[in-house]
Amino acid sequence: MKSSEPQIDRHLWAANLSAKLIPAGKLVANRYQALAPQIWLDTNPQIAPSAFEPQSDEIVPYQRLADRYLHCPQVYGYTESIEDLGSPGVLLLKNVPLDPEGHLMPSIIEAWSEASPVRQVYWLWQMLQLMPSLAELNVASSLLLGDNLRVDGWRVRLLQLYQDSGDRSGVHNLQKLGNCWSSWFQAAQEPIKNKLQAIYQRMQVQKATVEAIAPQLNLLLLEQAAQSSLSLQVAAKSARHPDSCYPHPTEEQSGISPPLPLSPSLPLSQHLSIVCTPTRSNAEGATVSRWAVKSIQVLVRALLKEVAEQPQIMTPEVVAQQLEVIIRVTNNLLAARNEERPELRYPLGATLIMAIQLPQLVRTAKGTANAPELYIARLGDSHAYWLDARQIIPLTDSSPAIDPAEVESSATTIPQALGISDPVLLHPQIQRLIIEEDGMLLLSSESLSHNCLEQFGSDCTPAILAGKMALEEAVESLINLGDRHNLSVVLTHYRVSLPLA
Repeated sequence: MKSSEPQIDRHLWAANLSAKLIPAGKLVANRYQALAPQIWLDTNPQIAPSAFEPQSDEIVPYQRLADRYLHCPQVYGYTESIEDLGSPGVLLLKNVPLDPEGHLMPSIIEAWSEASPVRQVYWLWQMLQLMPSLAELNVASSLLLGDNLRVDGWRVRLLQLYQDSGDRSGVHNLQKLGNCWSSWFQAAQEPIKNKLQAIYQRMQVQKATVEAIAPQLNLLLLEQAAQSSLSLQVAAKSARHPDSCYPHPTEEQSGISPPLPLSPSLPLSQHLSIVCTPTRSNAEGATVSRWAVKSIQVLVRALLKEVAEQPQIMTPEVVAQQLEVIIRVTNNLLAARNEERPELRYPLGATLIMAIQLPQLVRTAKGTANAPELYIARLGDSHAYWLDARQIIPLTDSSPAIDPAEVESSATTIPQALGISDPVLLHPQIQRLIIEEDGMLLLSSESLSHNCLEQFGSDCTPAILAGKMALEEAVESLINLGDRHNLSVVLTHYRVSLPLA
């Protein structure tokens, strides 16, 4: 199993077309070895690559899409001009859809016909969600080139960004995207073919918008995902006293819950997991983190009650708004506690990473079922990882969630933590996953090293997925592999059954 975390050797994508002319085996700039057309290996990654000017037009879209790291590449550096090619220089990209050996992952066109109905719709939904951000930066055409769209299991990834030309209106982009999709629909799986065709027709309406199309595609995605049943088991452990986890390691059967099919009637611990780390490692910090977790539990219970009573499906946008409200309310409550204690030299706060399996009931041809939606919310520098049979995917970036527009001209870091962040500058990261295959979600108080993730993935993940290792044993192993004195984790194993009979 491989981790998507950075390794010493970096496989890169040479974004300029002139790089296609460089033969395999050639060493460029005494550093980059060409392995295949536009695929280069940095042979000296310990030395920082040449950097662009901060506001170079070529790299601005990549900078602005930094929060889309699950799908979009990032700038690594560039080479100086290559004389024998007459090239002015080559833009080098990291976080690209290459496997550990440096081979391109399959294009969406190559993988489409063999994908399950839920995965086909999930790929389309990801593309539609990317469209507004890319269109705003005039790179929406990056979604219209089949060879530029690569798939990494459930995830859609772009090789690079292409500047738009001609009509850049949102409607025109949406119509083009629909035309791109329609060429694939003949090979769509039968359960979704007719509904996809209907969505395509709506995309061709003159005033069609992403906001109008997204709920229809989202409903189809949830209907397909709900065809399979979902169960989970969760374990938590904290090696750092001030941290708080939920489910608490000393409660809820010592932090271990049995594998149960998920439904709205299950205990909160079957739907919510949290790691909360105080900014001060003392008794007062421990009190703050526990208080924050208790507050979030109360607010999430209210959200789940609302979901259970809601006749209509909540869209991802509405759920994200609700989760942001929960975080802001908790932030304001902690800030109010700080104001009540003027003797404190420094305000007390806490970083947060939490996951909610939202038990929305979706109507299917065989009745109603829980749609396997997983929402992850983060404030600060805690981390989340997805582990499956193939790889480990970091779901959070390596730096706190900060809006680049807010700090573009600032050299200081804006703290992102409950209780000490200015509400105006509070920017929680919220994302949704659809669980359509067996895997595990790992919430961690700290970023885990590549070596730690690799060893855990090799030693524990296959055994857990095969039912040969208890989660509590795996969590203990992870604590020992990481910083055994400062690490807190919650590990949740999700099992996806075959479609319901």
